[in-house]
Amino acid sequence: MHWTIPCEKVDLNLLIYSPMKFVIQILVGLSGSIVVIGICELIYKIFGKKRIVKNILSRLSTVGRYTLGIYVIQTFIIERTLTAFVKLNEVVISSTFTDFVLIPLIGSALCFVCYYVVRLTQPIKIINILFYSGQKC
Repeated sequence: MHWTIPCEKVDLNLLIYSPMKFVIQILVGLSGSIVVIGICELIYKIFGKKRIVKNILSRLSTVGRYTLGIYVIQTFIIERTLTAFVKLNEVVISSTFTDFVLIPLIGSALCFVCYYVVRLTQPIKIINILFYSGQKC
């Protein structure tokens, strides 16, 4: 699969007519998650005793507390706004560079933008209740 071809929506038609696509989507998602967890564990085992790495890991773990808010803000930014204005032309940029360098960099930057948007908007009571299910600061 290529990143510009979206995964198929999981509905009754997908499950009935092409159940293998559904199984492949689940397996790819699970394997990607396991790889990321393994890489994080490896980095912690190699560099975990150093003070600067502990500081970075503790800051990254605070981002994990805001995943619902990050997901909500990311939905608005990426799916509603960014896709309407940004079109990546693969004639100029190779698909390998796009898939393995550009998209992860954009995703990481947007994750931190979303994190700070959540931190800024979370004290507003109505936004916190509607978008973040009333999570505490």
